[in-house]
Amino acid sequence: MRRAALTLPALLSAAGLSLPPARAAEIVTPPLVYPAETWQGRSVATLRVLDRLDSRVQILTVPVGQDVTFKALSIHVGACRDRPPGLVPDSAGWLSVRDTHPGVPGFDGWMLSGEPFMGVFENPLYDVRMVGCAGDMVAPVPPPLTVPEAGAPTDATSGGVVPAGSAPGTPPPVSAVPSSPLQLPPESSAPPPVSPVPVSPAPAAPAPAAPVPASSAPMPLAPVASGGVAGQHVPLPPPVPTMTDGGGAAPLSLLPAPLPPAGQAAPGSSRPDQAQPGQPQSLLPP
Repeated sequence: MRRAALTLPALLSAAGLSLPPARAAEIVTPPLVYPAETWQGRSVATLRVLDRLDSRVQILTVPVGQDVTFKALSIHVGACRDRPPGLVPDSAGWLSVRDTHPGVPGFDGWMLSGEPFMGVFENPLYDVRMVGCAGDMVAPVPPPLTVPEAGAPTDATSGGVVPAGSAPGTPPPVSAVPSSPLQLPPESSAPPPVSPVPVSPAPAAPAPAAPVPASSAPMPLAPVASGGVAGQHVPLPPPVPTMTDGGGAAPLSLLPAPLPPAGQAAPGSSRPDQAQPGQPQSLLPP
């Protein structure tokens, strides 16, 4: 792959083809748009009126400065404005709405087609909405957009606001910088003064310990047996059995009981010729 990449320019030159020349990055000029708060005037307003009783919808086209009547409503259009090209479409109309029914409040203010819930005519029978503007251009008319000259900085590119008294596109004046070098103070041969370091006070002596009560004093050790050496373990005596037969206090012996002599029964056992309780007695002489 590397060899093929190295030979690609040679193959192109042999075939009579040449690579296009490299070009520098080009700065794309942003499109010209009006500020977001710009409005332009129109001569005709378009309204939509709803009758809640019979669900009838009527589109009304009212010239600016004139009145229109819809059933019990009287609507006057004072102004109509919309957004210039390049901005988000929206329309606004200054309306004065009156209802001939007694005790019903009217409406005076702006209605926006893009935000219908900002200016609302509160009426139980009718609903009035702003649809848009049409007709000829009237005041206010925004100025035409001009293309800035090539190389002239704008507010967006310069990152600031043009100062008062200077023409747009003129860079601010730069203050002159003195060409003479700065004079540094001469170095002194004396060492800089050293501030004294505060000496910390000596630590206070610890308080005397409280006396140990007699109950917590250590117990004396037993004396060393005769023949023993201090520091060595003394062997313990063999254990003495402490098991008893249940009633007496004499210890039981762990050794087996001695056998009785021949012809003598062990203590606590009966002879074979002696009758046992619960057995029939023999009538034969012993």
